[in-house]
Amino acid sequence: MPDFGRSSAVAVIGLSAWLFGCASLAAEPQGLAGAGGMSPGASGTASIAGSASTAGDQASENGLMIAGSWALFGFEDPVGVELRQSGSSLNGIGCGVGTPHSPGSTSCAADLSGTITGNQVKFAFSSVAWGFPGHYINELVASDDGKRMAGYFGIGTTVRKDWIAWLPVEPGQFWLSVPENDLMRGSVRLDLKPAAAEADESGFDPSVVHSIHFVYDGLVGDFGAFFTSEIRRLENGQVEVGPVPATVPELPVSLSIASTGDVYTSVTARLSNGHAFTFDVIPDVNQ
Repeated sequence: MPDFGRSSAVAVIGLSAWLFGCASLAAEPQGLAGAGGMSPGASGTASIAGSASTAGDQASENGLMIAGSWALFGFEDPVGVELRQSGSSLNGIGCGVGTPHSPGSTSCAADLSGTITGNQVKFAFSSVAWGFPGHYINELVASDDGKRMAGYFGIGTTVRKDWIAWLPVEPGQFWLSVPENDLMRGSVRLDLKPAAAEADESGFDPSVVHSIHFVYDGLVGDFGAFFTSEIRRLENGQVEVGPVPATVPELPVSLSIASTGDVYTSVTARLSNGHAFTFDVIPDVNQ
């Protein structure tokens, strides 16, 4: 996994090394390493927001098609893009706020350019959000069905240390729709310590503490980014996250978050290869 200029916390490094060791035991989609470099600056072609792929778009050699409108989450601003695809090449429009042609949007630039190598996706674009210019860069892995992308995101030369994800925007929409549900609103953090792992998992390290955060539009943290539409609460109070299509091998595709009353007690994370890990929630002494 490339460092991509990150100054990652010890917990994130420990989790990546631990989970990647398990992920490598089974067949897995390509990781981030080895993706070809991007060459920003090519002109994109504008089209309507929420558009799906058109007859002019062509899938990559392995049949992957990601053309259309996408929105990022796991980052504070609602960054959006419209991707056009010609085999392994990408171009289109990128926006610092919203997707192309969002009402009142003035932050879009038709210079998006990137590449697809296997399931690895790289693209970049320029934008002016809230009056501040920026160069937005993405290094991602797409699911085989082309319905999800996850990886790293950065502005200029500064890259977030947290995982982010992208989801397609429905036709005729400008944003990802946040469904009404009974999940918490606001920010709630859960710190986790490993409790159990697969018997043959040599990288299991019970000393590393990880964290996940419930935020307004989903769940973010050391286990990836999940949109609120990918999360549901069961009648017994347990929260189920996913399953989502597999992207980065070391990121779980589903989480089960158990609770006793109003207190969350444990988290079980499952990888795409079937390996599972259980974490105990560290009690919050301030509650």
